Parts: sequence; C-alpha cells; structure tokens
Amino acid sequence: MHEDAALRFLSAVNAFDRATVESMLAVDARWISPRATTEGREALMQALTDMGAPGSKLDELTVSLADRTIEEKGDTVTTTVRRDYHWTESGEFSHSMVARTALTFREGKVAVVEESAPERVDER
Repeated sequence: MHEDAALRFLSAVNAFDRATVESMLAVDARWISPRATTEGREALMQALTDMGAPGSKLDELTVSLADRTIEEKGDTVTTTVRRDYHWTESGEFSHSMVARTALTFREGKVAVVEESAPERVDER
C-alpha cells in the first residue's frame, strides 16, 4: 500500500528533488538518524538543502544503489539497500555501505523517517 510512495520519497531525497520531498512530508514529520533527530517539515527541508550544498562531501563521491529489499508492515515501510560509493573525479570505487531506513506514513504523508547506522561492507 505504501511501498510505491516510500520508493518515490527515497528517490526524491537521493535526487535532492525538494518539491517532491516537501509535498510528501507531514508538517510535523520527524527524521531520526544515529547523528540527530530533526523535527518539522521546514527543518527537514533545510537539512536536505544543507546536505547537498556545494562543497559538501557529496561533491566528492557519487552513489549508486543495489540489492534493495522492502518490507511493509501496517503503515511502516522498511527498506535495506547497498550504497556503492565512487570518487567523482576518478570514478574509482571507494567503499560500500548497507543502509536501512523505515518510513512511517500517516494520512498519506511521510510522518517519521528512521535511519539505522549504515554498516560498511568490503565486497560489492
């Protein structure tokens, strides 16, 4: 039921598609990560802007996604994906991480995003 919306939301986040992300977030959305908790759509949108700002780490690395799994239970969709990082300038492989994210929906909007600490993996 929410699987397509979860994938659309995550794709928009990864593409820094601010309009789509903002339209899908509840006004009182929370983003919980191992580093911090951000509350409210406005604060989340500012965090997304800051993450993709010129000169950020994202300028140095490109990311591709592989081996995604999805599990839906009630209003929560949990996705696990391997992120392969390559140096932008040389294209050389840097490392891979397995990331797990749970999205909880309320009234058709993303109300809670919970990120687990990514786990580094050595093989692709």
